[in-house]
Amino acid sequence: MPGSSNPQSYSEATYVDRAGAFSQDVSALSHEMDGDPEEGFSNYGAFHYVLHGFTYNLQDLVTLPYFGAPTSTSVNGWLSFQGNPSLFVCSNGS
Repeated sequence: MPGSSNPQSYSEATYVDRAGAFSQDVSALSHEMDGDPEEGFSNYGAFHYVLHGFTYNLQDLVTLPYFGAPTSTSVNGWLSFQGNPSLFVCSNGS
């Protein structure tokens, strides 16, 4: 809304309810939050989370140090939320 003092961001998404597909449940949606660096890992870098009897496949997402920020900007200095030891600072970082 033009002139609004409280702008909001939003998005719309759909998902596939078939296990094994790249876009299964919320996997593709979480991938677009910055999962590209981990798409080459098993299960596209996704981890299983069970909630109310349904298993979601949320991708591990990179943190600011992956892009060259100081490791003090993330928990444990990790380059991703799950601490993927196979990740290195991207070549476009620092």
